[in-house]
Amino acid sequence: MRASQFVLYVTKYELAGKATMDQGVAESIAAVATVVLWLYSLNGLLVGWIAKYYRDGLKPSFPLVGKPKWSDLLMLVAVWSLSSMTLATLTALSGELKTPVPGVRLAAEELSAQMLFGVALEEIERMGIYELFRGTFWAAVWLNSAWFGFTHLASYADLMAQFPGFVLMMPFGTAAFGLASLAITLRVGLFWAIGVHFLVNSFPLVVIHELIVVNYLIFIFSTAGLFTIGIINLRR
Repeated sequence: MRASQFVLYVTKYELAGKATMDQGVAESIAAVATVVLWLYSLNGLLVGWIAKYYRDGLKPSFPLVGKPKWSDLLMLVAVWSLSSMTLATLTALSGELKTPVPGVRLAAEELSAQMLFGVALEEIERMGIYELFRGTFWAAVWLNSAWFGFTHLASYADLMAQFPGFVLMMPFGTAAFGLASLAITLRVGLFWAIGVHFLVNSFPLVVIHELIVVNYLIFIFSTAGLFTIGIINLRR
């Protein structure tokens, strides 16, 4: 998920009295997140997949692709829309001296094989971590999601310096998406999770209000919705 993908729908403005973070602190957080990102990727790919499947001969505990029911399709649409809303409001609230254009719209990003590869890699890494902690639910699900969320601070030192709330909101929002995406994979398969993730980045539903407080409420609602979807479906 990219915090800059809705730049098409924002315009510049000066925000007087905006709280800021020391640049050095922001860069330190980003540096730690970069290390955490590499650990997540290496463990998710090398340990979670290669070591367990090719060395130990284990089989995946989740389907690669399944036939979704109507309820599953509704879940996919809900995850796509809520994830899009989470990212759109986060971008609106934390953009680099930018303010959103209010409204509800579908954004169409340029289709990219690189983006498809990137989201597929993230989903493969997520399930590698899940398999790494197979049998320990809190680690396979909650630690996995929190770990995934924190990695998304790796490239945003400047944004954290300009909007300190990003330090909490970005990991929280992406952890919620990670939890819901994990539920998708376990219910209907990895390929469906990759597809939804790709749609979130390529065809997001943008819901932005002119009042900042309403955008905060939208962020809270959409993020809570993702957590709820993940928790309900992972308990089945």
